[in-house]
Parts: sequence; C-alpha cells; structure tokens
Amino acid sequence: MKDVYVLVTAARNEEEHIERTIQSVLKQTIRPLKYVIVSDGSTDRTDEIAKQYAAEHDFIEYLRLESKVERDFACQVYGQHAGAELLRDYDYDFIGMLDGDISFEADYYERILTEFDRDPQLGLAGGLLLDLRDGEWVRQAVSMDWAVSGPVQLFRRKCFEDIGGYIPLEKGGQDGIAEVMARMNGWKVRTFPDVEVHHYRITGACCGSALGRQFQFGIKEYSYGTHPLFEIAKCFSRLSKEKPYVAGAFVRLCGYFWALLRRERRKVPDNVIRFLRREQLGRLCRALSGSHQKNPDACRSVCLIRHGRYPNDPRSRKQVEALVGEGYAVDVLCLKGEGDTFRETMDNFTIYRIPIRHRRASLLNYFFEYGCSFVMFSVMLVLFHLRRRYRCIHVATMPDALVFTTIVPKLLGAKVLLDLHEPTPELWQTKYGDRYRLLLNLQTKIEQAAIHYADATVTVTHELRERVIERGSRPEKVFIVSNVCDERIFSGEFESSSGKGEGLNLVTHGLIEARYGHEEMIRAVVRLRAQIPNLHLQILGAGEYEPQLFKLVEILKCGDLVAFAGYVPLEELIRRLRAADAGIIAMRRSPYSELIDTNKMYEYMALRTPVIISGLKPIVRQFDASCVKLFEPGDEEDLARCILELFHDPQRGREMADNAYRRFEQLRWGHEKEKYIRVVNDLVTNGRVTGCTEERIESINKPLEGGDSLSYESDLLEEDLDTVQQTACK
Repeated sequence: MKDVYVLVTAARNEEEHIERTIQSVLKQTIRPLKYVIVSDGSTDRTDEIAKQYAAEHDFIEYLRLESKVERDFACQVYGQHAGAELLRDYDYDFIGMLDGDISFEADYYERILTEFDRDPQLGLAGGLLLDLRDGEWVRQAVSMDWAVSGPVQLFRRKCFEDIGGYIPLEKGGQDGIAEVMARMNGWKVRTFPDVEVHHYRITGACCGSALGRQFQFGIKEYSYGTHPLFEIAKCFSRLSKEKPYVAGAFVRLCGYFWALLRRERRKVPDNVIRFLRREQLGRLCRALSGSHQKNPDACRSVCLIRHGRYPNDPRSRKQVEALVGEGYAVDVLCLKGEGDTFRETMDNFTIYRIPIRHRRASLLNYFFEYGCSFVMFSVMLVLFHLRRRYRCIHVATMPDALVFTTIVPKLLGAKVLLDLHEPTPELWQTKYGDRYRLLLNLQTKIEQAAIHYADATVTVTHELRERVIERGSRPEKVFIVSNVCDERIFSGEFESSSGKGEGLNLVTHGLIEARYGHEEMIRAVVRLRAQIPNLHLQILGAGEYEPQLFKLVEILKCGDLVAFAGYVPLEELIRRLRAADAGIIAMRRSPYSELIDTNKMYEYMALRTPVIISGLKPIVRQFDASCVKLFEPGDEEDLARCILELFHDPQRGREMADNAYRRFEQLRWGHEKEKYIRVVNDLVTNGRVTGCTEERIESINKPLEGGDSLSYESDLLEEDLDTVQQTACK
C-alpha cells in the first residue's frame, strides 16, 4: 500500500480548535510526509500555535497570508492553493485538505488509505463528519456514494491534478464542485461512515443565525449550478433532517430563488454545471420512478395525515394501532403540541409534526391555520412519498380539503382513503347558522369534491353516509367504520352506589361547548335539588363555553351540586366514569348532531355505567329504551325526569347498563377494526375496495329493532378536548 500523503490546513482565527486538529495529525499511525498550516490573516493565537508546532516537528510547515479586506469563502481556497503550491515538488500519492476545527482517531488516515488501495478508481474519500450540536454529536447528512464533507477531503494526487484543485467561490461550495469534477473525470467519490470525524464548528457558522445559514446555503447552491427542480426536492428532503425544521428548508429554498432572480454570476465552468445537472436530474428521475427504493417495507407503507395532535384523537390512534398490528409501516403527519418534537418513533410507527398548533379563534384565523398546514403537509407528503412509496394515504378530516394534499403521491400511484369524521357543512351550519351562506355552499362542494377525489371514504354513521350520498357521492365508495371506543382501554364491571336515600353521582366529560347541552344538565340538577339528597354533577373537560357555565352556576347558586374538574389523566377519568351512577350526554338538536354519534357514549357502555342521552336519530338507531335513558334534546325538564327515575329505580339502571354493554359487544372496536383493515387492504392490493359491499356493511352495522343512532364526533374536530384525556393511554 502506498501511504505517502500530505496535508494542508487553511485556517483563520481557529485558536479554540486548531490544536485538536494538529494533535490528531501527530497521533496518526501513518504520519503525513508534510503538513502545511496556512494562517489566513488570523488575528488571534492561531499563528502562535501553528508556529510552535512547526518549530517542534520538522514535517509541519507554517505559512501566513495577509487577509483580504473583504472576507468570503474564496479566501480559504486561496490559502489551500498556497499550501498546495509549497508541496508541488514533493513526491506524494495523496493530498488532503483539513479544516482547523476537527479531530479524529489515530488510525484515521491508515483506514482511508487502505480504502484507496482496494479501489484504484477511488479518487476522493473521507470519513463521516459528526457535528457538535447542543452538546451532542450529530451525524452530518451526506450521500455516501456521491460526496465527501469538505473538512476531510483526501484526494488521490492524479485526481486532484485532473480537476485543477479547488475553484475559489465567494459563496462557498468549492468542495462540492470538486466532487462533481472528480466524477466528471471518471473518479469515484466515497464517504466511509465507519470512520468518524468530530467537527466542532457548525458549517456556515459565520453566516449568523440558523435561518441565515440556510439562506446562504441556498445562494451557494445556486452559485455552483444546482438545478431548480433538484433544489426543490433537496429542500423537501431536509424538512426533517436539521433545525429549524421546515422553516430552515423553506428559507434555504428562498435563498436559492433569490439568487436566481438576481441572476448572480457563477464562476463554475459551464461544462461542470451541465454535468452536475445531468446527474441531479438522473437521481431525481430514479427517485420518482422508485428505482432508488431500498426500504423493504415499501410495499406495506401507509401514511395517516390529520390536522390535529397525535395521539389525542382516539379514532386516529385506534386506526394507526390497527395498521401496525396488520404489519404496515406507518407514518403519521400531524400538528405539533406543546413539548412535542418534530419526529418521534412510537410502537413501530413514526410521527412527524409540523410547527402549527390548533387554536380556536376567529374565522380568519381558521383559514390561515388550515392554509399553512395544507402547504406544509403537501410538501412533506411529496418528500416522504419519494422516500417511502406509500401504497395508501389515510386523510382524517377536518378540514375536508386536506385530502388534496395527496395530489402528487396520488399521481405517482398512492391510493387515498378519506376518513370523514364529521359533516363539515352541518357543523358549519350549527356553529354559524345562516351567516356566511356562500361559504357554507363552498364547504358542501369541497366535501363532495373530496369524496369524489378519494379512492374510498369511510364515515362514522349510517346517517352521515346517507347524507353524503344524497348530495351526490357514489354509494360504492362510501363505507362505515363506527366511532366506538377501544374496549381494551375502557373496561370494567358496573358498580353503582346509587339507591334511594343515598344520593346520586352524575358525570359528563368532553369538550364544553353550547351545543353539548351542559346548561341543560346544570338546570336539571338544580330542579332536583330538593328531591334527591347528595345529588352531584361532575363536569370533566374544558372549552370555550366554560366561562358561561361558571357564571350560570354562580347565578343559580348551585356550586354545591356542580363541580368542574377540567381534564384528568386517563386512569383517573376511567375511575370517575366507573364510579358514577350515570353518565349524561345532552347534545342539543342540530343539523350536525342528527348525523353523528359520540365516542364517549360507548365509553360509558364499556364501563357499564348507565347512560342518559339525548334522543337523537343516530342514537335511537342503535339503542332503544332498554339500553339507555332517552330524553328530548334541549329539554331540561325531560332530562330531570330521567335523572329522577334512575334515582328511584337503581336496579333499572343496572339492567340498562348490562343491556347497553351487550349491544356494545356487537359494535366494539374489534369488529370495526376488521372493516377498516379490509378497506385498507383492498386499496393496497386491488387499488379499490372490493370486499366491503353495501350489503356487507349493512349486515355488519345492523341496528336494533325500532332504533336509530347518534354521534358526538365533534369531539374529533374539537380535538383539544377528548384529545387530552386520550393522550394518557399512550
């Protein structure tokens, strides 16, 4: 093995780190023939340190260059040229360029030289850089078969002479262009990841803030000829790789196009730019065609996207767990909450969070929030699909327009499953009435366009399915996966403390909004103050309507009857629900409530807690008076009647709870999960749903005699609520 090599370090003001670099060279098992340290106009102790080592070691030579008035990245190249010029007459086989802020193991060059000896076509090589970020060593992102980080590039002499050394580029990137020119001349370029180098200064640190560095990187990549399409794809690929996440990649892209619009002058030869762009477009085409795919799970990759936190939404959480249990590799794209990281691996699936938090505010704020998330999710889906080749993308509404973030993956072959949690037009009408009629019509058109666009749609109730079909959706594309709770989490025996003379403990939980009827609950218990001793109503949860309820309790002077507990951990929630004599769900009648049912109703049933509930259509489809206490929605007097009857006949409450539990067993998530998985499997395997015919769905969801059914799925849109309670289950 030929082991004669020389090194050049061009450094400016590196007193803090350069001694580490020199010591690493001195410790090498195979020392360089010559090591030239060029001080590029340093104003600190860099010269003093370099002089000291040059005096102590004959193979080290020190050279000082006077600094230019205007500093740029080309200055380092001039220093490297000066060092290489001093070495021209030496007989060596390899020449290496070292930055003055790195360190490496004693056998570093021995191992790299061994790789050169194994492959005569290897012209440029080096180890993998580990950057020091926030006190931790982070592996630098680099294409192992295409590039070598600039601080440790080691050239075969013939290769270095073929490319003519580095090109001085004011914006930087001379190391990248050296790699391109080496490949253009037929040489191989390779990074060896098992040979590590510690890098103490972040690349581009002189550019100021993290966003400032990214902007300058974009300008640099324009300056040496990166193709615009490749730059866009590259920025997409960096969304999750370095901080600041998402924003950094966006600013980097802005820097590129800012330089493009200004048509800044390039110093890279045209033939090098043409070669670089051919390479880049070739790599991009291979990525789009999927020929680059190395992921063995690619044929089983699924993505779930929702405008909300994960795992706050119980429905999305259950679906992800079902997919993982079926053997799918799952990515979840969602919003970021307080304390969340951008990327997190949980139970064999990966969560990616965009830096947007859901807040209930003005209508304009909703549009802005949805618009920003739409753009970010669209970008991330393009990037991740190129890497993962999703077979199916599950989009959980709301908003319905979120499904159109999948347009590029869909064009590239991914199938799209729309999960219609709520009827957006009816929810809009419930919240805003007849105001914004034009926007209401637009919401209806968007819903229908979303269903038409998706390859299949799942809804939560028969009523919602029938409504979207009435609006023009094709029946064969719309299926039902009921929003029942996970029986593995909510389970337990019914233990009632109720009995005449013993009082009554009532509970309700979830989002506090006017449409959920908390006011009727409070007024009903006030009516019963004199008739039921020790009557108590617990309200678990929070929401926009909470201040009005506080004021109502104060006006009615019923603080001894009503208690607000806010959100509680899941284990505590289950304990309180199980201990209650009855759970109340008092949704008011509205266009929205007539189409959906509520997940928390099933939670009471799974715990065998008697249920007092509004007699809305989706409820009575599934459950009759033998299972639940039904009252007229919005009628506090009728609600009070149901509570009083339950107090006087606790045995009846226990019987209702047992009947409801038996009915719940027919509807439990284990059955609904099978339907959901069948839909996904059909999309992945056949490209369309073939196993879930309308007759099959109707038989699985067969209602009780004389009944219809309700839903409180608005908890899913208003995920800040049931969300917090369910988070603890993880």
